[in-house]
Amino acid sequence: MRPLLASLGARGVVRPASLRVATPVATPLVPSMGRQEVLPAFTFGGSIQTRNSAKRGGGTTKNTRNNAGKRLGIKRYGSAFVKAGEILVRQRGTEWHPGENVRMGRDHTLFATVPGYVRFYRAKFDALEDDKQAPQTQAVRAPGTTTIRAANPEAVKPHPSSRKRERRYVGVVLSRDEQLPRAQGDVRPRLFAGIDLNAFEREKEILRRGGEPLADHPALS
Repeated sequence: MRPLLASLGARGVVRPASLRVATPVATPLVPSMGRQEVLPAFTFGGSIQTRNSAKRGGGTTKNTRNNAGKRLGIKRYGSAFVKAGEILVRQRGTEWHPGENVRMGRDHTLFATVPGYVRFYRAKFDALEDDKQAPQTQAVRAPGTTTIRAANPEAVKPHPSSRKRERRYVGVVLSRDEQLPRAQGDVRPRLFAGIDLNAFEREKEILRRGGEPLADHPALS
């Protein structure tokens, strides 16, 4: 404690030297300063103690995540041979849509349904209009049956609110020389229980004309 220096105030109160206040002098600008003000006496001295923080403030950062990658992207590229069930594209959302012989899983994974060659292509939006203007050909059918022409699902346009101007598709073809998308009216080869029905029909036509079966052809032995 500092030694108290006796100083007589306006009311005869003894104050420390550190708390003595000079008598205000009245001025034309501040006339209220002419009154003499007296501070109360403090028993703990002339300094006020303050408590500071004991710990340093922590900063912020955004680079604290270390999650494993999701391994998204294209897994099989164009013209690559794939088996049935192989994953073609891993994605979030429909960046790529399933095309011919391709299905989509619950997590938007595209996989092949038949063995063949991968094709990446864009759909033709005028396929529906071309289908309406195409000449209607009479197909040979048994009496009492009709042919139903379904709309091409690849001719669907994106929603007007979508940022995508056209859809991109992934398909699988059976032979290396096939291309996608197909022209209107082209025959689409299909597999049924591991048998190429188109080749089977061609073989039946050869047998009907008196030729030898393809399986017994010398070039295939």
